[in-house]
Amino acid sequence: MKVKPHLVNFKHKGAWYELSDGRGIYLGHRRMSQVYYKRNAWCIERIALEDTIRMGFTAVGIAVKSGKNKLLYATSVEDFFGPDSFVNPDNILQRGLPLNRFRITPANYRENVENSMRLR
Repeated sequence: MKVKPHLVNFKHKGAWYELSDGRGIYLGHRRMSQVYYKRNAWCIERIALEDTIRMGFTAVGIAVKSGKNKLLYATSVEDFFGPDSFVNPDNILQRGLPLNRFRITPANYRENVENSMRLR
């Protein structure tokens, strides 16, 4: 698996993960305290979403480290540009998507990584 880190102003914000068969996903690395509470949403930098599309990947998500637990929220890139998404008013360089609009959530944690790689 290839991993390409995503840095914003020299701060680690996430990474692109690519399997040997070419399928891949962008995962923003966040803490639960970074959820956008005003809209109950996760936000990802617009440039990361555009780079994900440019690289030919169809899936994006948020990997959350909460203590010893690692949780995954994943969906398709198009959902971040769809009718349920929004521009973060606190940071206009980010797009947000409500938690209930993610296709894969910690509620079905068992197959998260495999399913996120299969999103089309």
